[in-house]
Amino acid sequence: MKPKILILEDSIERINWIKSIFDDHADIQWKDNVADFLQLVEVIPENELACLIFDHDLPLGCDTTNEPVYIQNNLNDSNDQNGYDAACLLPYRNVPCLIWSVNPRGRDRIEAALKDKGMVGKQISFLSVHYPALVDWLTKVIVPWHRK
Repeated sequence: MKPKILILEDSIERINWIKSIFDDHADIQWKDNVADFLQLVEVIPENELACLIFDHDLPLGCDTTNEPVYIQNNLNDSNDQNGYDAACLLPYRNVPCLIWSVNPRGRDRIEAALKDKGMVGKQISFLSVHYPALVDWLTKVIVPWHRK
């Protein structure tokens, strides 16, 4: 069984990027809104999770063709929530968390919310200059699964 990576992200380009690198090694599942992300986290057993990935700003949604569309004029999802809300509402999971939002204040808020739960969040913003660091972090999370 492949480890599961659950992602809260509204950009299909970011999802395509991670899938292009890790799709053969992990079951990558993503949601573009907080409610659906939290529901997914709750139904997947913790021992099947490799990591959780958080974006902060969620103004995009995807239509039925997976084309991004703006659903909000602010930085929240269709339920007026963002990655920080997801971190606050998240049930405790003993899994690594990656915060790849390019919003520095949002990253800090998500990290603090995770820390309050006893969880650890690693901040690596999703910028091309950080792609090697993102790949390195994700590889370190996924490789142990293949040694089980």
